[in-house]
Amino acid sequence: VDCLHFEVCYYAPIEWALANGIVSFDPGAGGSHKRRRGFVARPHASLHRWYQPQMDQLIR
Repeated sequence: VDCLHFEVCYYAPIEWALANGIVSFDPGAGGSHKRRRGFVARPHASLHRWYQPQMDQLIR
């Protein structure tokens, strides 16, 4: 299906947000393609906990 990823991850959620009075939509991290589609990168704070020691070491 052509453009399935963008339809499911961006276009449909944006359409739903507009219909439900949501004024902001965060497409997630990464990807210059998001800027080309009008998304603006903004800093976000988050907290993550890794339960696998190898992953914890890799991230730190």
